[in-house]
Amino acid sequence: MSALSQKTKEIKAILIDITGTILFHGKLVDGSIEGLRHLRESGIPIFTTLKACRNLVASKGLRPLLLLDDISREEFDDIPTSEPNNAVIIGHSPTSFRYELVGV
Repeated sequence: MSALSQKTKEIKAILIDITGTILFHGKLVDGSIEGLRHLRESGIPIFTTLKACRNLVASKGLRPLLLLDDISREEFDDIPTSEPNNAVIIGHSPTSFRYELVGV
């Protein structure tokens, strides 16, 4: 058992946002790979924010409007996104997010 898992017996999952914690301006953050390795060794399930969002959407049977970049959209390939949408997911989407898409 790693030192992390000994200290965190009550933690059931780790949610991690990649931007700024693993990657910053397209480059790896110093120590991020080693940090992830330690987290994985702890045995605690790790979810990216997209994975956690995808799991929530699936469990609730939602049909989201995806305002995400193409790579992030791949996480939702098996999720129905037909209209009428009953949820909106906004993520790393500098080229696809526009307020008019959500009626603002």
